[in-house]
Amino acid sequence: MTNTKVLHARLGLIILIPLALVGCSSRNATCQAKIDMLKPLMGRDSHADVQQALKAHDLRFLGIYDFSIDVPGMDAHKDAVRERGIKMIEGTTDAPCDEEHGKMIKDVRRYAESYNLELFNILSGEARIIN
Repeated sequence: MTNTKVLHARLGLIILIPLALVGCSSRNATCQAKIDMLKPLMGRDSHADVQQALKAHDLRFLGIYDFSIDVPGMDAHKDAVRERGIKMIEGTTDAPCDEEHGKMIKDVRRYAESYNLELFNILSGEARIIN
């Protein structure tokens, strides 16, 4: 290899390595943004949240972005979902960006299922509203 080719190869690496690092850091920022969207839902009380939604007259079910839109716990009650609508939970996806994000999505899915089933039971008269 001539000196010019070696120099060009080194310059190429000097340019490409920082570009690769910038790409990784922006991906991490995107991942962190998704995690930050889910953090407020960690440890939430679905029962209390349903009661608050009822007081605000928000009768929508919670949805998760998955391969398609998923409304946890409501597979057998699609008519109710169509009638009341869906409030999507931002930060969810079928492709978690890292292990923490994946765990949070599972936790949010359980929360949404509990919320949706309680809301459905209240709306269908199977449970009573507690003030």
